[in-house]
Amino acid sequence: MSDQQNGQSQEDTTKFNVEKTESVQEATAIAESSVQGQVACIQGPVVNAVVSVGMISTFSDSEGNFLLEHIPPGFVKLRVKPPTNRYYNYEQDILVEAGKKKEGLFLFLNEVTGTIEGTVSDENGKPLADAEVSGLFRLAKPATIIKTDEKGHYVIPDVPRGNYYVRAKSQGHMIEGASVNVTGGSTIRTNFTLRTANLSIKGKVVSKKDGTSLNSEIYLMRKGLVVAKLNTSSSSEGKFAFEDLVPDLYEITVVCPGHIGKSWREKIQDSVVLNFELDDQPAQTQPLPRHR
Repeated sequence: MSDQQNGQSQEDTTKFNVEKTESVQEATAIAESSVQGQVACIQGPVVNAVVSVGMISTFSDSEGNFLLEHIPPGFVKLRVKPPTNRYYNYEQDILVEAGKKKEGLFLFLNEVTGTIEGTVSDENGKPLADAEVSGLFRLAKPATIIKTDEKGHYVIPDVPRGNYYVRAKSQGHMIEGASVNVTGGSTIRTNFTLRTANLSIKGKVVSKKDGTSLNSEIYLMRKGLVVAKLNTSSSSEGKFAFEDLVPDLYEITVVCPGHIGKSWREKIQDSVVLNFELDDQPAQTQPLPRHR
């Protein structure tokens, strides 16, 4: 074969390879697609969830949004791994079309939940009807409050996996609480025995400077746990009353904006009248400017 023919053959081969490469690149570019959507749960957007298709993955942002790029066309499995074990993993089969963006997906994560149930009775074993059992099971959400039936029985369903402090109270009885660990698909039995209570701690919160009533928050603690919280106001003359208490050691903390808080700790055998006089917070002085 002549040199001219060899040269022409090499040139044709090179041209073919270049055209083939360009064709493959063009086909690949056309085939690549993207998947966009949002991950959410009962509390709102889910941040830092791992969203993936095959080996391609990303994290959901502060709004729960995600974007997966370079996804091959066809039916693919979209997976979500939650940032905590309070939610189940998520899977969904989706159709990705070549060169088209798959958007607007809304991926809702179901909570891993359990049930808390039990009875509330007095120290003699008598069931207490209409007793309140409560717990704070979700951040930024109101406490869940359930009342017992005529047999003193209560059920709190759909409690997210986690550790909680549950309280039970009934008029004329001391409030009691218990720590509860809820696991997925389980029913946790928690019974409460409430003691008959007839003691109280009453008083008011005023300014030491001029005796005016103050808007404050008062926390009552027993056995190292907050068992009750009250708010005083100027319209109520700063008065407060913790009732249905039993003889025991209690601690009270008073917090008031613009004033120095106070605490009280004592074991009571009888009802107590307790007044708090709060000093004003000292004014913050500005440092004098330095002169050079």
